Amino acid sequence: MKDKSRDYDIIIIGAGLVGLSASLLMSRKIENILVLDNKREDSFHSLPESEDPYQGVKSIALSLSSTKIFEALGIWKDIKKDAAIIENVHVSSKGDVGSVVLSASEIGEEVLGHNVANTILYNSLYRKVKSAKIDFQYDSNLEGISCKKDHVEICFRVNNKVEKKILSADLLIVTDGLNSKSSGLLGIDSEDHSPLQEAIFTNIFLSKPTLNTAYQRFSKDGHMALLPIPVLNNDHRSEFIWVLPKNLSDEYSKLSDKEFLRVSQQFFGYRAGNFKKLDKRLRFPIYRQQATEQIRHNIVIMGNSAHSIYPIAAQGFNLSLRDAQKLSSVIINSRECGKSIGSFEVLQDYLSEQVFDQSLTAGFGDNLKSAFAKDNPLARFVRSVSLLGFDSIPSLRKAVINLGVGVRGNSKPG
Repeated sequence: MKDKSRDYDIIIIGAGLVGLSASLLMSRKIENILVLDNKREDSFHSLPESEDPYQGVKSIALSLSSTKIFEALGIWKDIKKDAAIIENVHVSSKGDVGSVVLSASEIGEEVLGHNVANTILYNSLYRKVKSAKIDFQYDSNLEGISCKKDHVEICFRVNNKVEKKILSADLLIVTDGLNSKSSGLLGIDSEDHSPLQEAIFTNIFLSKPTLNTAYQRFSKDGHMALLPIPVLNNDHRSEFIWVLPKNLSDEYSKLSDKEFLRVSQQFFGYRAGNFKKLDKRLRFPIYRQQATEQIRHNIVIMGNSAHSIYPIAAQGFNLSLRDAQKLSSVIINSRECGKSIGSFEVLQDYLSEQVFDQSLTAGFGDNLKSAFAKDNPLARFVRSVSLLGFDSIPSLRKAVINLGVGVRGNSKPG
């Protein structure tokens, strides 16, 4: 039941990809929504169209289920025209015999997903939010969160002014990322399982087209991924991510471009052709964290504030988008049944329905990382037999593909 005494039905803290996606999913049936962020309004401006959106910008591999969600929100057409198709995924392990190629056709689909630059995805979401009936509060420094009997209140300052503002809502959704300030104000801790690893990111120009294929290459020291991105000036290129122990990341980051290309080609092999040249290299730490609480009465923690998982196949954002979709479905149903959208009972229904997906997705990345980290003759033999035998078990192949594209149980993508 809607309470007219509240300033908002829902307040979302954090205008990142998850926060914007959640606001759009909720706004399909709930009108009174506020998105609050600490960044200035001018920082949300779109990139000029003349710039290459993939230059020096990380991308996100959107699973099939994610593209279905964006299609339902009416923004996929805008995103798709600048995205690269992922039709196949090639998986191999350095030093092991055999490899696996998983294809969309095995599950009766045309694609497994798309790879899209963060800026393209973000700009599309932001434009949609601004055109919807969603309020936006910029440059806001959150100072306090008060949990009342049947609602929540936030206290914040705008533009660092002395005057404080207080707003109330039936539901507060926290999506302000890693090391969440909101979670800290609520006294919610995170369990940190982060490995001492970093990701080296760049774009690599290749001697031949990728043929809509993404590559995952594992070893005891980490893994390398090549993800398709659109052709630039008839040059074939892929997004390149190499997750390494920090000491190797330090060492390889000091190499010249020529030496880095040689070392990475030696690790990856020639299955995608010759590595010709690369863009500027960037480095990012790898986080693996889990909030000790995801729900309280009138409060939900989401996105990286709730769980950051090991970066295999960009499953982190895809999982968070499925979380947001499930939460919106539960909240909308509860509103139609006359229930309070912020009640613990309603939020417990959401978490009960989504916790299996969260555990399965996070565990998949952790277990895959651990399986390829072992470097002894027995482990290599088992992996080689597994890779070679994988082709002969269609049901297992289909299960793994469905896991990657976001299908859970008997559900369809999206």
